[in-house]
Amino acid sequence: MAERALCECDCAVLAMAAVTSFSETENIFLRERILTKKVPRIMVVLTKLDLVNEKERERVIKYVKNRLDSLGTDIPLYLSAEGMASGWEASSGPEAIKNQILAWLHESDHMLRKEERAYLMVQDIALDMEMIYTSQLEILMEKEEEKKKAVQKKKRQFLQGSQVEWDKLEVEMLNRCNRNFSWIDEMVRERQQDVIEKLQIELSHVGNPKEWWEKDYPYRIKMEMISLGNTLESNLQNFYVRDVNWLNQHIRENYGEAVPPQNQRIADKDIFRSPNSPENIELEDMKRTRIISRIGTGVATAAGYMVFGMLGLSPVGMAIGIGGGIVSEIFMNKRVDVQKEKLSQLISNELPGVLGTCVETVEKNIQKIYVDTIHTMRDASSKWLKMKCNAIESAEKISDIPQEEKKLREKLDTIQQMKGR
Repeated sequence: MAERALCECDCAVLAMAAVTSFSETENIFLRERILTKKVPRIMVVLTKLDLVNEKERERVIKYVKNRLDSLGTDIPLYLSAEGMASGWEASSGPEAIKNQILAWLHESDHMLRKEERAYLMVQDIALDMEMIYTSQLEILMEKEEEKKKAVQKKKRQFLQGSQVEWDKLEVEMLNRCNRNFSWIDEMVRERQQDVIEKLQIELSHVGNPKEWWEKDYPYRIKMEMISLGNTLESNLQNFYVRDVNWLNQHIRENYGEAVPPQNQRIADKDIFRSPNSPENIELEDMKRTRIISRIGTGVATAAGYMVFGMLGLSPVGMAIGIGGGIVSEIFMNKRVDVQKEKLSQLISNELPGVLGTCVETVEKNIQKIYVDTIHTMRDASSKWLKMKCNAIESAEKISDIPQEEKKLREKLDTIQQMKGR
């Protein structure tokens, strides 16, 4: 509900609890649900500072302020209550928050936005009324019976032609949807290869593949998936808005209608943030094995030193122990390399499947959005055609009343004057 409301807002106030300031959930909501909606005015209000130790409050406020600054946007920070921190008197309490919102309300660009919104609403109504009155006048101009028949024929041709035009628009929207699929496939293939190479290089530098596979790898995959999801969401939303704007420009110019964009996520966070558990494979804990090996080598070195020392050959005993350690280390490195090679191949095989499942869901979502938009367009076309037919029928009924033509012309003049403003 909040996300839907943000599409119509030009100001957002995000309350953030100081006890859990700038949690991951708040960070994601601010970045993905508010900033991506291009809300022109955003305010963060820090609440529950009274639950934070007085000595820690300044640190918490500074932390939140730094995080906001790092976003690269001018988002002001306010404190929900007064007297919580020195130096913040001008930005503390409900009165200060209200004054900032009131200041925003009276800014010229906000007033212009309100006027534009009202103007667009009037324009929509004016376009509908103009179409009705124009259609009625066209019929009233046809006084003779033969001309009326010609109008009826023209009406049928008009309806058929309009239907063909709407069909063309539907096909073009589907083609635009398919172009999104091509972009997704190309982008994901490139990203997939980059991620595989990045993970394989990281794997090549670890000393204990088992620990990396079980602890680091799931987190690394999760972060890469989040990054991919954000990229897809941002770009696909922009593509969709571009296509809806194209559609609306066409149908508004020709039919005086508009299609509202579908407000839903395409690359939903649950698709890319689902827990990803690595394949359960048997791996040797090389850290533990190395410790055991070094203990064994140390014991062998000590024993060799004692035995050969009794024979007066201490250096020989030491050499045997050191040589055994070197051989053991070479053997360990080979076993590590075998595990790395096995995991590297597994990454190459596993990642395409993981990304493929996510991409499939994203493609279903984008297809659904475009299909829903087409259905909405169909509803708008039905409404327009019905209005056009009603106008023709109404004009036919009053064609013998001279005063009606005059009234219609006066109404049409009024509508056109409104549009001219």
